[in-house]
Amino acid sequence: MLASGMLMMRRHEKNFMLRRDQSYIEAFQESANDFAKAVETSDLAPASKADIAAKLQSYFAPMAGDRLAGRAHRQ
Repeated sequence: MLASGMLMMRRHEKNFMLRRDQSYIEAFQESANDFAKAVETSDLAPASKADIAAKLQSYFAPMAGDRLAGRAHRQ
């Protein structure tokens, strides 16, 4: 489940980069939230969960920034 969740995030990221369609940012955010929940409920060690959560935040931040930049362009 974790691997497929990570792959879905990457898929939405790739599609956004190719098409610059904001719907992929929303799909990415939904996938990131699902992935974070899957990590939290997994059997991983607490230290591993914390490490993954921190890395997910770093990975998520630029995509969230692109979404905000897109909103600014449209206004």
